[in-house]
Amino acid sequence: MDGQQPYKSSKIFNLIKEGINKRREEKNMKEQLKCHIQQLEDLLEEMHEKAQEKANLPKIEGSITTINLYSNKNSNEPRWHEYGIGTYIYGEGIVIGCYSNPQYSPYKIKCINFSNIESGLFSLFNSPQSIYFMESIKKTILNIGKILNPEVLTHMDNQYMYIGTTVFMLYPKQPIKKNPRIIKYDNKFKYYDGRSDIEITLDLL
Repeated sequence: MDGQQPYKSSKIFNLIKEGINKRREEKNMKEQLKCHIQQLEDLLEEMHEKAQEKANLPKIEGSITTINLYSNKNSNEPRWHEYGIGTYIYGEGIVIGCYSNPQYSPYKIKCINFSNIESGLFSLFNSPQSIYFMESIKKTILNIGKILNPEVLTHMDNQYMYIGTTVFMLYPKQPIKKNPRIIKYDNKFKYYDGRSDIEITLDLL
């Protein structure tokens, strides 16, 4: 019986250590996630304010944005061969739509004021700015995906993959919550921090 006591103590100690390490890993994951989410929010805010300026929108009350990424396996790294963004920005009864064409012009973002369609389309950024913006969006989404599901992004084999992101933002900008609400189930992830409501879906096709 005496010989079992050290064994039990060691087992309890290991369980406590595992619990501490797990909580530490979860905390680090949440901090990394918050950092990348804020980067995404900042990029979208830049996009919205640029559209507001060019369309002479008096104020922004909110926005709905969708970002879609598609990939297939290429060598040892997934190649993200198609991606696009679309957003609706609204305020005082005016709606502005901005989008990229993933097949023909993935780096060009065109916008239209639905309250003044006769004014026609306008470009949101010049070419270098647009490329930088789209690459920054893509990189940020992938960083979030790697945190949420590193196994899927690392072991894709020869499968296609889809990452869909939907972001609802309200203006004026709200304070970011210290402890955002994070829900993860199956291949979906939801995040709410007071500034935006985000849903991300990761699917192997």
